[in-house]
Amino acid sequence: MSAGTIGVTYLPLDSARPQVAFAIGRRCGSAVVRNRCRRRLREHLRRRAGVGALRHGAYLVMVSPAAGSADKAELTRRIDDALDKLDRRLAS
Repeated sequence: MSAGTIGVTYLPLDSARPQVAFAIGRRCGSAVVRNRCRRRLREHLRRRAGVGALRHGAYLVMVSPAAGSADKAELTRRIDDALDKLDRRLAS
């Protein structure tokens, strides 16, 4: 599922907790920018998993180059939108 600058692919697994991998290309920015983006997304997903709002399984979070200039609020809004779309699709 995609929400603007963030895309999420999900694979259901029998795991004790969600597993997350990130795909952030060099076009997103320098290593500092890519790492900042990864840290912000990882922390938000950790909080979301802590309250049970993240299904168990494997996730691939793909970040487009436009996300390099997005602030924290925009990144969290986009990842939430993508995960909500994914939940709606899996529920139907």
